[in-house]
Amino acid sequence: MYELSTLKAPFSGHMDEDESFEPLPDYYSSKLTKRVTACMSYYPERRPDAFDLVRSLTASSERRAVETEERSATAEANRKRPSSEQSRRLFSSSLKIKLMEQQHSLATADCIEFQDVGCPSPSLEPS
Repeated sequence: MYELSTLKAPFSGHMDEDESFEPLPDYYSSKLTKRVTACMSYYPERRPDAFDLVRSLTASSERRAVETEERSATAEANRKRPSSEQSRRLFSSSLKIKLMEQQHSLATADCIEFQDVGCPSPSLEPS
C-alpha cells in the first residue's frame, strides 16, 4: 500500500526496528495514512491482517456510498423545492384566489338575501 501511494519503496533493503519511513503525502486521507502506518509496523502482531484491511476498506466504501446516496437525495429534494421567489408568488396567488372566493361568496349571499325580501339584486359591478 505504501509503494502504491508513494511510487517508491519504504525502506532500502531489510527493515530494522528503529528504521523509519517517509510519511505519505498530505493529499492522502488521515484514515489511509493510519492504515499504511499500521501496516509498516516492525512488529508483525501489530500489523493488521488482510481481513482487517479489507473489512475497514469495505466499511469505508459502504459508508461513502450511503453518504453519496444521502447527498443525491438532498440535492434532488432541493431541485424540486421552489425558490423563495416562486414560493412568494405561489403564496400571493393563493391569497388572491381565497380573497376572490370570499368576495364571490359574500356577493352570492347578498343576492340571496335581497331576493328573499323581494328586493332587486344589487349590481356586482363596481360603481
